[in-house]
Amino acid sequence: MKTPVKISASDAEKRNRLFAQALAAEKSGDNTKALEYYKMSLQVDVHFFDSWLNAGAVYSREGKSDKAIFCYQRALVTREDKRAHFNIGTEYFRQERYEDAREYLQKAIAIDAAFTSALLLLGYTEGKLKNYDQSLQYINNVLSLDSTSYPALSALAFLYHEMGNTELALGTVRKLISRRSNDISIQRLYAALQIETGNLEQALSLLSSLAPSDPKLKKFYETLEQSLQPRKQELLEKLEKLESISEPDAQDLFNSSLLSFFTGSPQEALEKLKQLS
Repeated sequence: MKTPVKISASDAEKRNRLFAQALAAEKSGDNTKALEYYKMSLQVDVHFFDSWLNAGAVYSREGKSDKAIFCYQRALVTREDKRAHFNIGTEYFRQERYEDAREYLQKAIAIDAAFTSALLLLGYTEGKLKNYDQSLQYINNVLSLDSTSYPALSALAFLYHEMGNTELALGTVRKLISRRSNDISIQRLYAALQIETGNLEQALSLLSSLAPSDPKLKKFYETLEQSLQPRKQELLEKLEKLESISEPDAQDLFNSSLLSFFTGSPQEALEKLKQLS
């Protein structure tokens, strides 16, 4: 347990006044002014945990991840806190530094074993590291606390997809859609799964419904490209054969369409899918 550093009553009053001004600036959307006040409060009390934590959050929103991490780490000098550990883990996850993210997220749940946000992010982190059993365990820990948790079930669907377990992924996605049909990320995953399983008519219907919210379907293509990564060589070999076929059948077109998605030609891919529908 870290011993708090005492300051005078007058300094504490000044620090708190500057902190309140920082909060007001943040609330009004003036991040620059908010950071100025947080820095001023820290000049009065360099160990003021709340100013370090909040300044880190401002830097995070501005995309200044390294500065955010510095502030959170400096907050931890004052005291151990699950929020600071979680926030550092989140920043490292965004930077794709997954082992570093895991270290801080584990520290967060060591303080609070029921910290669901940290458990879920640990699930995603372990998934990125291909530690699927560990990922599943963290997600199931959340579901043991709340069996209806939508974020946990969503994480489970993406994990099953990452593991290549299409049947379990589809089952989980259908449950999620029945609860929240306007979740674009789940709809994108559903469309990718439909294409992977050859349900082209359903996939085209989903693509059409997603188009207004994402006209170029950029996120969908990113999801699909990731899912097709293990099949890259197989698809490339099939493309060579397809080029010599004068009248391709449905399976030929489907394979060609998948390759078009993979190589970043979405319009060509859609045209081929339409030929099949």
